[in-house]
Amino acid sequence: MDNDFSPDAERTLKKFFRIFIATLFLYVTIYGGCEAYRVHNGAWHLTFDKQPDGTPVLRIDHPRLLTGGPVSIRFPGENAPRVTNGPITYIYSRPDTNSTPFGPVYFVDTTQLPGTVALGAFGHVVEMVPLPPGACLQATAEGEATLARLVTTHIGENKKLKRVADLFSGIGTFA
Repeated sequence: MDNDFSPDAERTLKKFFRIFIATLFLYVTIYGGCEAYRVHNGAWHLTFDKQPDGTPVLRIDHPRLLTGGPVSIRFPGENAPRVTNGPITYIYSRPDTNSTPFGPVYFVDTTQLPGTVALGAFGHVVEMVPLPPGACLQATAEGEATLARLVTTHIGENKKLKRVADLFSGIGTFA
């Protein structure tokens, strides 16, 4: 039995093989580029520790966003669980919804790092959200009250208004 391919079949097979190799090369290149872009900002680093008196401490760090060093959240009146003798650090570069030493993980979105991470800690929800450049925040109830007063005063003075659209797009309690 003769297993030789006809010249047309051989050309078709070679063409198919070249297309396959080119497609594979493009896929690997594009995937690598997308992955490099996804992770270029780095991930949140969360360290679960305790002070010498046993008070639990959560240290939040990000190498690019928190240039002044990590932020520490203390939970006075709570007892740190006896998981280990030293601190435990979680790096959220991939979705990980396992519990932490201080409580459950509620939400992880690491589509593009640093992403958003929300976790429970002794009855509190701690959420890490990267802010866009020039973000607007109202970190205090006083700031929220001032904005609400200004808006309601302006609306009350304008008797001709039939409809009002709230187009505020900041981040914080007022949003």
